[in-house]
Amino acid sequence: ADVLGSQEALLGLLDRIQHDDVGVSVVGRGLGNVTESDVNTAHSTGAVIYALGVKPTTTAEALSRDVQVEIKQEKVIYRIVEDILSRLQSLLPDAYVVHELGEMDVLANFRKLDGGWIIGGRVKKDGIKTGVKFRIFHEERIIGEGKVEKLKIGMRDVKKVQPGEECGVQYKGHVKAEIGDRLEFYEEEYQGRELKIEGMSAR
Repeated sequence: ADVLGSQEALLGLLDRIQHDDVGVSVVGRGLGNVTESDVNTAHSTGAVIYALGVKPTTTAEALSRDVQVEIKQEKVIYRIVEDILSRLQSLLPDAYVVHELGEMDVLANFRKLDGGWIIGGRVKKDGIKTGVKFRIFHEERIIGEGKVEKLKIGMRDVKKVQPGEECGVQYKGHVKAEIGDRLEFYEEEYQGRELKIEGMSAR
């Protein structure tokens, strides 16, 4: 930074960035222009150099290009904070969400297919639909999983089956669902998470 007050103000803001999954580590600080030593420190730690109101020396700039260290020059503190928050947002892992759907009691096992089976059963609780996954329960113990490829009611292909209806299920899976087993259907979804730091935001 150009002056101590600006440096301390920026570091104070960075101290407020507290999150379970991502964070900021300050590996070096200094006053005056960015030097070769600063670039070497950033290179060895995988860091970005933020130059607040200062510039890199000619040799430091050349070295940064050679070793591929990013030097970000800004004149105002909030621009640096915004950039850091944006980088942290890109590092934040998506949330993995499971939506539980309906269940089905297996009433028949019709035949084996290449990599799967065709079974019949009665849907209960919420409905089920094509493309979802399921767990196979035998006497309250999970014995396998599968994915629904087709649903049939009678001879008719359907996309969804409501509770109380009987249907045929063609599924991909390694485990054979036997008469009396129970299937629990679910959907998986990855949701982007928003980085939330109290009193701070990336514009």
